Amino acid sequence: MKKITLAAILMLVGMVVYAQPLTLDKANSQLSILGTSSVHDWASIVEKFDASATLKDNELANVKFEAQVKSIKSGKSGMDKNTYTALDADHHSKISFAASSLKIEGDKLTGNGSLTIKGKTNQIPVSLSIQQKGVYIISGEIDLKMTDYGVEPPTALLGTIKTGDTITIAITLSLKK
Repeated sequence: MKKITLAAILMLVGMVVYAQPLTLDKANSQLSILGTSSVHDWASIVEKFDASATLKDNELANVKFEAQVKSIKSGKSGMDKNTYTALDADHHSKISFAASSLKIEGDKLTGNGSLTIKGKTNQIPVSLSIQQKGVYIISGEIDLKMTDYGVEPPTALLGTIKTGDTITIAITLSLKK
């Protein structure tokens, strides 16, 4: 009986050590969207987002990320309204990313995942930095074209101000055990 109990305990400990769930430390995470226009560069902050993953050996498995579209804020209500219209926020309230596995190799996190914006999903490559300091800090930038997701780059003042098609997603995610 003692052997069975000991074996069961060792199995459970092994499973806990092998796969550790990671959750977002919101206070130490930030997500920004950077872009250009015919007048000036611009930036918006995403205020509401969440992320999770499972740490397994040298990979992050079951990676999930979700951002609330109407939490994208530029500090200018007119620009925010144009952003929500371009993203069809009333019908597509979330932007999401999912990957079954991203590899950790030294200080790099690499792989591919599915990014969904405005209901359109594309596979994208991921190459970000990762630091392991008690928490896992993932940082870097990902460049995207809005038109790849059916998003018409916003305009203002009857089309005299035009937003560039390419945007940069600047990421700093702190994931904790």
